[in-house]
Amino acid sequence: MNYPYAYLNIDKFDTSHNEFLRIKSCIVNQKNAAEIGMICLNAVSYYKLANENIRREKSNLDQWIRLQRINTRSIRGIKGASSFRGNANAMISNTKDFVIMKINQIQDIASDNQSLAKNKLDECLIYVTFQDILDYQKKFLEKQEKQAIYDTALKKYKSNKDFEKNWLSNSIWALVLFFILLFFSVDFFISMLLSAASLIFIILASLMASNGMKSENQNLLKEIKSYEAFIRDFALEEDNTGQAKISMSKNINYSDDQLLLEIQRKEDLLAKILEKKIVSFDDACEHFKAQNLKNWKELARKILLEDPSLGEKMLTGEWSISRVDYTVDSLKSRFSSLQEAKAFYKLTARSWQSLADKLNDSQRR
Repeated sequence: MNYPYAYLNIDKFDTSHNEFLRIKSCIVNQKNAAEIGMICLNAVSYYKLANENIRREKSNLDQWIRLQRINTRSIRGIKGASSFRGNANAMISNTKDFVIMKINQIQDIASDNQSLAKNKLDECLIYVTFQDILDYQKKFLEKQEKQAIYDTALKKYKSNKDFEKNWLSNSIWALVLFFILLFFSVDFFISMLLSAASLIFIILASLMASNGMKSENQNLLKEIKSYEAFIRDFALEEDNTGQAKISMSKNINYSDDQLLLEIQRKEDLLAKILEKKIVSFDDACEHFKAQNLKNWKELARKILLEDPSLGEKMLTGEWSISRVDYTVDSLKSRFSSLQEAKAFYKLTARSWQSLADKLNDSQRR
């Protein structure tokens, strides 16, 4: 007995959740941000829908169960009706238990992962815009649609090619069988005439079918090549995403205004990455040996000016930003008391070591 879900799309929810689990631990960078962002966006959407519709689905389940019970009670006046009602009620109860278990499981998954998916999406938005993610999703859906067309065309193409290879031998065998049957049933001369006519008919029919298949195969081959070209372009576009959006192309002559805008964009992006990766601005300045800076953007500008290759690697995700190593000695050298350090980092700790451990742990998450 199957329960028809009215408000929860189980298959799409499971697919979206499994996709999110696949990328949950991935490190986001410029190259994969659009793809991971699309997966997170879908996951957030389905988690949100699930949380909103759990109560409705449970209410719908109760109504469905009552209707099934009523229908079961109406079965009377036939042999074995009592036994049938008992079995039906048992199936209804089992279905109810299974569906409730599934709904509760979805509720737990949605509650536990919605905020995680949002945070992961926020990481992606450091590297790409929301519109970039939507554009990638549109292209991805187009790829899936073309993949289905490609699979169908390729299967039909192979089937037609097999027919072209086998039609002559099959025709000859059919003619031999037909000739043997006629030889033992009617006059030999008539048999030969019928066999010749049959052979001509089979050859003409096969040639027509073969010509039709050749024409069809040409169209199928165009579809197949069109898809393969699309996939190459899609893969090339994915490969070039990081560099296209981060690095200034050497083949483009930027105007002064365009160059200024590009520099500012890179500074803003690197500033967001630094703020995301390092616990505090003061620690970041100490780590990069920077003095008298006011904000993350000034720190990003310093890195890009003094070590452009390092800045580019940070932006493209080719080089992980080193974590600040917090030790008891380094903390004591910066703060006069544990209370001052705790107030600065807004953390609770019973000892210097405990505070250092918490700071280091916060960077690993």
